[in-house]
Amino acid sequence: MKRRSLARHGVPARRPSNWQRRTPEAFTHDDFQIDWDKKDVRCPQGYLNSAWTEVPRRGTTFITVKFRYQTCGRCPVRHRCTNADTLKRGRTLHLVLRIDFVR
Repeated sequence: MKRRSLARHGVPARRPSNWQRRTPEAFTHDDFQIDWDKKDVRCPQGYLNSAWTEVPRRGTTFITVKFRYQTCGRCPVRHRCTNADTLKRGRTLHLVLRIDFVR
């Protein structure tokens, strides 16, 4: 399977083991729209990520997706998404792309 067809085949992002997963009303990775081909992620409020960084290691690609703190800081549902300091950073997602899904 080619990398660009991952989204069409529903390859999931890594499941978070953080407070969002443990809090019923919080937004988890599943609430974000991921376009693997364009390297775009949209939050539940429709905002687009500001950065997508890939680090390949031993057959796995680790991806860090960041949203601007200016965007997250004024979001009305920010408390459901991140508990980061409003003045310092926005939401960060950590995704894993496994090579065995791509082949």
